[in-house]
Amino acid sequence: MATDPYKRHKTRHRGISYRLRSNGTRKYYVYANGTHSPVDGGEAEALALQAELRGRKARGEKVVPKKVLFGTLAEDWYASKSGLRQSTLRDYRADLDNEILPRFGHLKVAKVTPDEIARFVRDLSGRGLSGSRIKNILKPLQGTLKLGLRRGFIPQDPFTLLTPDERPKETPRTHHEWSPEEIDALLGASEALAKEKNAKYDY
Repeated sequence: MATDPYKRHKTRHRGISYRLRSNGTRKYYVYANGTHSPVDGGEAEALALQAELRGRKARGEKVVPKKVLFGTLAEDWYASKSGLRQSTLRDYRADLDNEILPRFGHLKVAKVTPDEIARFVRDLSGRGLSGSRIKNILKPLQGTLKLGLRRGFIPQDPFTLLTPDERPKETPRTHHEWSPEEIDALLGASEALAKEKNAKYDY
C-alpha cells in the first residue's frame, strides 16, 4: 500500500504530529498559533520546540518559531499542492531539487532576502535561461515565501520589494509581416505540390 505523504498522524504528545515520507521516515510538526509548524529533526526536536513556544507564550511573546529553514518550509509548501496536475508537481519538484533547494534550502526563511532573490535571477539569466523559464523556476520559491509570510516566519514577501529591473525579463515576440514576394512564393510552392503525381490535395 502506497504511503500517503499528506496524511497527518497524531503522536502520544498532544500538539505534535508527523507525516510519512515516501522513504518511510517521519516529518514532524508542532501545532502552535493556529498552524502546524514544520520541525528540523525528530520527535525530540519537536518536543523541544513545543516547550520553547509554550514558554514564550507564557511570557506574553509572539509565538512564532525563529529557526525554520527554507528547505523545511519548501517541503511543506510542496506537500500542500497535492491537488495539482502530476505534470505541474513534477516541474515543481524538479525546480526545487535542481535550482531552489541547493541555493536556499540551508538558509533560515528570513534570510531569503530581496537581494538574494535578485542575485538568483541574475545567475539564472546569466546561464541563458529565458524570462518565462526563470518565472517558472521562481514559482515554488515565491509560493514557499508566501507560506512563510502567512505563518508569521517573515514580516513581508521579499518578492514585493524587487525592482522592475531585478525581475525576469520577457523576450518580446517578433511579428513578421509577409511580403508580396513571400506570399507569391508560398502560393507557387503550393500549386507545384498540388500538381505532383501523388498529390492528395488540390491547393
